[in-house]
Amino acid sequence: MIDAQGGAAEALQILAKWIAHFMLEGQRAHQAGMLDQKTSQLGSRTHIALVRRLVAAGSPDAAIVGRSFLATREAVDAELAAISKRSKNKKPAERDQLAPLRAKYGLSRVAS
Repeated sequence: MIDAQGGAAEALQILAKWIAHFMLEGQRAHQAGMLDQKTSQLGSRTHIALVRRLVAAGSPDAAIVGRSFLATREAVDAELAAISKRSKNKKPAERDQLAPLRAKYGLSRVAS
């Protein structure tokens, strides 16, 4: 019975050290000027997708600490620039989607 109690105490010490390490990593990441999904200009979904992509690529610009998805300001700014560039390259939506059909069948638009 003493061995079981000693084993439980040892397991608790290991767990406490792991929790302390985990919390320290989170504090270091926040102190390093990293943004989490709550404070990111990208919005939480886009920010989380960015962080997951960077972590999968092995980039030091992102980290997942518990439920916090952290990225450097530079990584967030680069993603914002990429999103802006993609949105500028999109073809504007055609206002009158039925115009080609009216032209094909010789119809005219009636003002409503």
